Amino acid sequence: MSSQPPVICVLGMHRSGTSCLAGSLELCGVFFGDVQRANRYNPKGNRERIDINRLNDLVLAESGGSWHGPPTSVRWTSEHARMRDAILQVYFDAADGPWGFKDPRFTFTLPFWRDALPDLRVVASFRHPIAVALSLARRNQFTSTKSLSVWSSYNQQMLTQLIESSFPLIWFDAPDDEYRQRLRAIIRHLGIKADSRTEEFFDPDLRHHKSPAVPGPVSALPSNVESIYDGLMQYYQAALTGNP
Repeated sequence: MSSQPPVICVLGMHRSGTSCLAGSLELCGVFFGDVQRANRYNPKGNRERIDINRLNDLVLAESGGSWHGPPTSVRWTSEHARMRDAILQVYFDAADGPWGFKDPRFTFTLPFWRDALPDLRVVASFRHPIAVALSLARRNQFTSTKSLSVWSSYNQQMLTQLIESSFPLIWFDAPDDEYRQRLRAIIRHLGIKADSRTEEFFDPDLRHHKSPAVPGPVSALPSNVESIYDGLMQYYQAALTGNP
């Protein structure tokens, strides 16, 4: 399959600002389709399609994992590919400009989707692990150990992908003005025309859980978690002064 308009995939760990990034892109005219626009834990909606969530879950299960226990690599069946292509056809038929999709599971299932969309462009969001752990404790009743384990899996995978092929990254814990500045830079990088409402989706009050370590040191974290977070922050800081 191929498509002339840019196709954008938003990825990143659950509860890490991916919904805010996707919603902001949608305001700029990126077509996300029939997505969830409100739910209990996200008043503005997570901007995800249920059929994509379910398909990604099937691929993760086929690979011996789940969204909260992701596999080290993914595999899929011809039936999964058929389901994927049917979903993509809906976008091809409906979109007349840039389009995309968002699901944290893409952090692991990206090879499956790139099998059909080799030119798929990626943008990502990350957040301090303690802030994510607090959010997962509320939403999923995860222990801090479980939350940090899942955070590490997702963000190590994302860091590996960044090293292999750099893509725009945004930090959800950034000061408000810095977040908006970074959002504008990503939109320019994608070649999307900014809308006067571009920054309206971002609402600082929706960042309910903040770590006492944000944006300070992370020495209280397990060493592997600290190392991953430091690596992501290095990419982010470099992007602030250079290209996304």
